[in-house]
Amino acid sequence: MKCEMRISPDDNSLTRFWVGSESESGVEYLVDLAAIPVGINRRGTPVYNGACIGRRSETEWDHHGCKHFQCVQGPALRNPLNKGRTFRCKHILCARKFIEEAAVDGMIQQLKVMNPNLDEDEQT
Repeated sequence: MKCEMRISPDDNSLTRFWVGSESESGVEYLVDLAAIPVGINRRGTPVYNGACIGRRSETEWDHHGCKHFQCVQGPALRNPLNKGRTFRCKHILCARKFIEEAAVDGMIQQLKVMNPNLDEDEQT
């Protein structure tokens, strides 16, 4: 998934991000990536769906995320038949992509530095 929306970390939580709206200039949605646990993956790590939990613009703030999460994804998550499945709006997907790319870039740099097969000047 390619994400063209503006993303910035929230000052109050390491798992929350502000994701700009694609269609409304000046509007951002607050995404909490650690919200709504949905199960454990094959590696034994907890899986979180995430939630679109707020919306702000220059003139207003409310504690409701995007309409798609409120009306489609949220109800699907609460359906017992969907236990263990994820339902993520585009704001959650973009925040996950943002943090995933940052984590992978950091890991690659560490792996490069630790690679004993590279010359010293290639490790920096």
